[in-house]
Amino acid sequence: MPKYVWSVDADGEVYEAKVDSDGYHGYRLEDEDDFRSLILKEWARRCSPR
Repeated sequence: MPKYVWSVDADGEVYEAKVDSDGYHGYRLEDEDDFRSLILKEWARRCSPR
């Protein structure tokens, strides 16, 4: 079971979920979060048509 999971919605909002004692707790990454741009770049790479 991964400790962290990331997702991007149709509007380009980035979400991070992490496991805690109750399961996963998710939240939106703020625009100022440097990790957000890395997730968007990787999401585009993995989800682009080939």
